[in-house]
Amino acid sequence: MGRQKNAAELDGETPVLLDPCSAADCAALDFKLDGTACPSNPADEKLRKRVVESIKRYHLDHPGLNEERRVLGFRIEGLIKSADRLYLKIEAADDPAGEQVYKHLAETLLRSIDDHETLSAFAKRMIKIHRSRPWVEQLLFS
Repeated sequence: MGRQKNAAELDGETPVLLDPCSAADCAALDFKLDGTACPSNPADEKLRKRVVESIKRYHLDHPGLNEERRVLGFRIEGLIKSADRLYLKIEAADDPAGEQVYKHLAETLLRSIDDHETLSAFAKRMIKIHRSRPWVEQLLFS
């Protein structure tokens, strides 16, 4: 189909690429644990094609970017493991020093998922994996 000539034709247009300003389109993009981008719902063939084309055109599969996400994933895993150990200690006993370190770790994790941060969508994906932990759920939804 060529260039759209009027509003009616434009309304019938199916976009090829994901719109990074659309929450629904952003939700269509997911990441594997190794940092590579992928469709969040590969069963939806129409959306899958848009995601695959967007990954290619937006260079979301660039090896350097994949590596940055992979490294961030390891960093987040380390922060979560450290915070998890401290959370359990704090729950078991009064530990003001431990609480301060825990708060710092939690704030670091929160900063990583701020929409203005680089790779925040991937950081959210990595943190959501640990939602079963009560403190992660509180962190994400407080």
